[in-house]
Amino acid sequence: MPDLITGDGTPVLEATVALAAAAAATARVGVGFSVLVLPLRPVALTAAQIQTLQHLSGNRVLLGVGSGASSGTPFWQAVGGPTRGQGRRTDAA
Repeated sequence: MPDLITGDGTPVLEATVALAAAAAATARVGVGFSVLVLPLRPVALTAAQIQTLQHLSGNRVLLGVGSGASSGTPFWQAVGGPTRGQGRRTDAA
């Protein structure tokens, strides 16, 4: 599941919620993020969401993390994301 916010009006599913629905509808299939963009998310809330998803899915979460696309894209503008320091924020998370 991509962690994607478009900012251009295109409907997009929120990744954590969509994966929770997939985990509830399956029993053996792995559920995962292609890349979770950590600098866009509060660290403690994200940790709680991933831990909850891991527990509810029976340990089937596949987690890849990254710092995201260029800060000038509609993706970043839509959430008021940081314009600098994405790598440092990712490392800290």
